[in-house]
Parts: sequence; structure tokens; C-alpha cells
Amino acid sequence: MLSAEELSVGGHRVFQIVKLVEEIEPLTYAIDGVNAGEIFPYEEYSPYWEGMEFDKPLDEELDQYLVIMGRLTGRFLDRDWLASPGLLGELPPTR
Repeated sequence: MLSAEELSVGGHRVFQIVKLVEEIEPLTYAIDGVNAGEIFPYEEYSPYWEGMEFDKPLDEELDQYLVIMGRLTGRFLDRDWLASPGLLGELPPTR
């Protein structure tokens, strides 16, 4: 599978949410082939998480990251969004 950096080549921005078993990594992004790290230090993105508290349980933290992604893209998570071109989602293997 291509990395966020590889997917962002050509001036694209790729935002990444990684949920591990017991934690969620900070929301990161890559732009034009370069990993820019977490989005939170970037002033241009601060309006998208305005008013959110991040000291939350794991499931609520994931919900907040998905809300931020919805605010960034102008489209919130729904069936049509999941089926739209350009979405890369990696699901854990089934047993």
C-alpha cells in the first residue's frame, strides 16, 4: 500500500488517522511527497478543531478526528463519502 507521502506527490494533501489497538496517533498529513507531521501546530488548520477538547476516551477522540476531517473536506463521514474517489482506507484483516 502506498504511504501518505507517496499519495501526496504532485501537490496533493493527504490527511491520516491511525487507530492502534489502545490509542489513536495524532492526526497527521503529508503534502507534495513530504510528511508534514501533526496538523495541530499549523495555524491554517486551527479553525477546524476550534472548541474541541482532546482529553477524551478513545472512541470520542476518534469521533473528534473524523469531525475535523469533515470540517476540512466539507463533507462528513457517510456512505457516499466512503464510496467517493480518492479515499484510502485500510481496514484490519478479518480472522
